[in-house]
Amino acid sequence: MKKLFPHIFVFFAFITLIFLGTWQVFRREEKEALIAKIERNINTKIINLADYKNIDSDEFKKMSVTGSYLYDKEFSLLNKPFNGKPGQYVITPLKEKSGQIILVNRGWAPTDKDYEKPPGKVTITAIIRAGQKLNAMGKLIILNNIPEKQMWFWLDLPRIYQTLGLPQKDYYLDLINETKSTSYPFALPAKIVIYNEHLIYIITWYSLALVLALVYYFRFWKK
Repeated sequence: MKKLFPHIFVFFAFITLIFLGTWQVFRREEKEALIAKIERNINTKIINLADYKNIDSDEFKKMSVTGSYLYDKEFSLLNKPFNGKPGQYVITPLKEKSGQIILVNRGWAPTDKDYEKPPGKVTITAIIRAGQKLNAMGKLIILNNIPEKQMWFWLDLPRIYQTLGLPQKDYYLDLINETKSTSYPFALPAKIVIYNEHLIYIITWYSLALVLALVYYFRFWKK
């Protein structure tokens, strides 16, 4: 068994490295498709609420909406640092003139400062975004929402709409900082940056697999 152990270890390590490299190949394809979708949709003409079809086709498009903010149902998405400063995303439902209500991420604000609450009717331009779905890693690093205490750490849209007593939607809006305003909440620029470093990971995992195979060959088979 002692003689077999190195061979068994190398076999499973090699299979694991190949699996990780192949997984990154698929992740790269998904990321490239996402980047292409963002670039395609964010540059299309601005749509109205009535033009919205579904999140699959319309995510990342810009939408213009006129309505009034419902500050009594406003909440914060906590633990959102910006430029090294602790802060929050201010999420405010907006009641559109047709009566529909949409969650709007009005932007980032420090936790220790007041922020603006525009009264009356407002017209905004925002980016359509899907709610969050946490993967295994996300569940480990992001705190659980506590709806009964109005403590939200990630955008679980079905739960949020239910807790606020609002008709559910499969999207929310990210307000665009069109006027370059520096007041809070500070809406982020319209450009969405997606990092695609999967090629580096692919090369790394496959290279480690090749090195392991060479070491194994020269250690156990090369005379």
